[in-house]
Amino acid sequence: MIVPLAAVLLSNVALAGDDWRITLVVCAAITVPAFAGMLIRRWPGAVPVIAAVLSCSLIFFVATNFAVWAFSGMYPLTWQGLTQCFIAALPFLDKTVLGDLFWTAVLFGGAWLMQHVPSLSRRAL
Repeated sequence: MIVPLAAVLLSNVALAGDDWRITLVVCAAITVPAFAGMLIRRWPGAVPVIAAVLSCSLIFFVATNFAVWAFSGMYPLTWQGLTQCFIAALPFLDKTVLGDLFWTAVLFGGAWLMQHVPSLSRRAL
C-alpha cells in the first residue's frame, strides 16, 4: 500500500498540475483494496477475491472520476457534466478492471503455487 501511494505522490511532484483534492481522492481510492483485503480474509476461495477486485475497481473509477468532475474545472458542475466525465472515462474502465484481475491472479496464484507446489511435486513422485 505504501509503494502505490509513494508512486502517486512522486508522480505529482514530477507532473504537477492536478488539484490536490483530486490527488487526495486518488490516494484514498488506492487504499481501498487493502481494506477490502482485510475484510474478505474470513471468506476463503476465489469468489470473494474476485468480488472484492471488481468492487475496488469500480470504487476507484467512480471516486476518481467524480473528483475530476468536481475539482478539475474540465466539466460543468451539472448532471450533464458529470455524465460527460464518466462517459469520457469509460474507455479506461475495462483496462482498469482487466489489469486488476490480471495482477490479482498473478499475486494470489503465485502465493498459492508457492504454498502448494512442494506438496504437489511429492505426489508426482
